[in-house]
Amino acid sequence: NFIDYWIKWNYEGLESKQNWVVLRQLFDYLGSLPPGRVMHEYTASHDKYGSPRVLELIPYFSGKPVMEGLLMESAVLAPYHFWVQSVVSKQPSCPISYVGCSQLNLTKGLDYLRFLNVRYFVATSEEVKNLANATPGFKFLKSIGEFSVYEVEGVHSYVVPLSYEPVFVRKSNWKEKSLEWFRDVRNLDTVLVFDESGKDVDVRNLPKVPVNTSCQISEVVSNEEILIETDCIDKPLLVKVPYFPNWKVEGAKKIYLASPSFIVIYPTSTHVRIYYASTAIDLIGAILSVTSLFLMLVVSLWRKKFGLN
Repeated sequence: NFIDYWIKWNYEGLESKQNWVVLRQLFDYLGSLPPGRVMHEYTASHDKYGSPRVLELIPYFSGKPVMEGLLMESAVLAPYHFWVQSVVSKQPSCPISYVGCSQLNLTKGLDYLRFLNVRYFVATSEEVKNLANATPGFKFLKSIGEFSVYEVEGVHSYVVPLSYEPVFVRKSNWKEKSLEWFRDVRNLDTVLVFDESGKDVDVRNLPKVPVNTSCQISEVVSNEEILIETDCIDKPLLVKVPYFPNWKVEGAKKIYLASPSFIVIYPTSTHVRIYYASTAIDLIGAILSVTSLFLMLVVSLWRKKFGLN
């Protein structure tokens, strides 16, 4: 009985909603801020703007990247995002059953946001806004309607040196191991690297071998390329973008898959280039696609020649 109403509500346009002016002001303000990832408190009350997931449109309207995206089922980082969402929201959505939910705790949330290189946090509920105002590390920026925007104070960088040596772990069941590791915020200073050379470890009791991090890093990050200048030769660097097999590297030994689903590299040169490129499977897929189109054309011409329908 609700289908007709739901279709009308979702497709009549955000601008037709009574609260569009407030939402537009929020998008415009976020767009005016310096670059940085955005995390927002989830609440079903956002439906009055057109959808409870309306703040997933922050990239479209403001150009800022967000932690949560529409294709959450396919994003490798999605389970960790929803765990953090449950830490920073009064009424989290908790859509992934095997991830579960934590409890609202902005002190823990601050550690997670810093680890994920989130620069801005948008709170909605009075409870979360009061906690953010009382938690050192959340810098209040502006109120827009029911929204409050905060800056997460700290270092904002996609490439950081690790304080402790990463622990090499067997790659089998890496997602389960990574999620178990991520649920304990105390683990964040010692990342797991998933590699066939790794061992079975207890992620609740990781060895901590300090790394001398007195080295310099500068970065230029774009959609398909990350340029790094560093003197951290042979030292582990954490790159806070999701791992994917298409990432290749120049100036480092290799790309390592690290927890939660980030990248670890060991530079061998002062200049490192991480870039997105085609893999063998991509090339095979392209060849098969072109071959299929060619065969379809041949068959079509053959059927036309002999008057076949």
